[in-house]
Order: sequence, then C-alpha cells, then structure tokens
Amino acid sequence: MEKILITGISGFLGWNLVQRLKDQYHVYGTSLDNPVSIPGVETFTFDLSDWSKIERLCQAVDPAVIVHTAAYSNPDYCELHHKEALTLNTFASRELAKAANRLGSKLIYTSSDFVFDGRRGEYSEADDPAPINYYGKTKFLAELEIMNHCSQYVTLRIGTLYGRGNGIRPNFFETMEKQLLAGKKPPCIIDQYRTFLFVEDAVQAISQLIAEKTLKGLFHLGGPEKASRVQFAETLCATLRVSDSLIEKVRLADFSSAAARPPDCSLNSNKITKTLDLNPRSISQAL
Repeated sequence: MEKILITGISGFLGWNLVQRLKDQYHVYGTSLDNPVSIPGVETFTFDLSDWSKIERLCQAVDPAVIVHTAAYSNPDYCELHHKEALTLNTFASRELAKAANRLGSKLIYTSSDFVFDGRRGEYSEADDPAPINYYGKTKFLAELEIMNHCSQYVTLRIGTLYGRGNGIRPNFFETMEKQLLAGKKPPCIIDQYRTFLFVEDAVQAISQLIAEKTLKGLFHLGGPEKASRVQFAETLCATLRVSDSLIEKVRLADFSSAAARPPDCSLNSNKITKTLDLNPRSISQAL
C-alpha cells in the first residue's frame, strides 16, 4: 500500500481525511494537543514546531504524499501569539516542503480563504492575496515557502468547513446546532460572507488530488454558494425544524475580536471543480 503522512489528524479536516483514506493507503498521522488512536493508522504525538525533527519524521515514514492540515487556525489566538503562529503555520510548513522535495514526495497544503482582505469576494487563483489578520499572513507566507521549496505541491485554499467531527473540538456548525436544539440564541454575523464547504466534499477533493500524481499548483475550494453566517443558520433552522427567530443577528462592526475579519472572502472554485470533475454540495443538500 502507498504511504500517506497526514499532519493534524486530531483536527476537524485531518480526522475526516483519515477516515476516508485509512482503508486505501498505509496512513501515518501526527497530532499534539489531542492525541488520537485510530485503528489501522500509525499515529505519532509530534510537535511540528520542533523543526529539527521534521526531516527525520519524513525520512522514517518516506511517504508518497504528505497532506499538511495542522495549524493554529483560530485567528484571535494567532493575533495574540505571533511567534507560535509563525512557527507552526509558516516555518513548519517550510520544513515539510523541504523534506518532501528531498524525498520526492508530493505535498498537499491546506490554506485558507483568509489570505484575502475580503473587499469584494469570489476570489480566483489569479487574485493577489492581501491578508488583514496575522493568521491570514502566516498562511500566505506558508504558501510562498512551499512554492519556493517544493517542486511537487498542491496548495488548496479552503472555505469555511462544516460537518461532523471527532467530538474533541466542536466546529461552528456543531456548536450552532447544539444551541438551536437547546432553544438558545447563537449570535450570527449578517454581513460577512464565505463559501461554506461540507467537510466530506473537502475530503473527496483531497483524495482525488492524492490520486492525481502529476497535478500541482494552486486551487480554490469552497461550496457552490456565497452565504453569510445568518443565511447558514437559517438553512440549519429549516433543516432542524426550529424557528429562525432563535438566530441573534449581529453585524461585523459590532463583533468584538482580537483579529480583524474580512467581510467577503468567498472563493471561486471553477478551476478545481472542472479539473477534478467535482460537485460540492450546497448548504441545504449537505445539512
């Protein structure tokens, strides 16, 4: 079986990716703060911020493909902890790129729609990044490092993910669902737009990128529709058959946070959907 190394397997995307790939490949996975044990998967508790060990890990595994999902992904944490965010999000990505290049491995890096300033939305791969928070900066810098140090790579900028996780750290959808079913009022921003992406569609895309040996470069992957968090919540209310009067509507300007949020960082995914013949599901279909 071909060997795949996945970083961040206790995270939302990493965990779902392992479930899809573990029967098709010999999967190795790293995690740190929340170590997990998955039958059929060789797991390591590994600190990617210790760069000196990354080369040795990659040499020991010698994977055909490395899928790098591990990151500090909370924008507010990154805004308040620059050194930690830069070390893991950017420099660890650089070292993985170097290791992949030396081993002849393909590197698939999951980046973010937060590399854009959000002034107009529906960004394509031809648009220039201009991050307005430190999280977005570290992700964009990682893209540059990977492009400079790895000859066989795919950078996949992903929209806001939702779906079922492993229960360790609920994603926004799971938290919103729990609140609505309990009759509580989740605060939802009415004037910030994303292309929400069902996690199973993200996993399908990455699975195909692994199989496509020669495909490389930059791709955007979001859901097929641009929506605000309020619109997402309204669709969820309809699915759960609860009143949408439970939604507490707030504006981006009233949202207090350490990191600035771009108002519209929706993605144009035409390139990848045509290349891989993908059909990401709408919010209502996925829910």
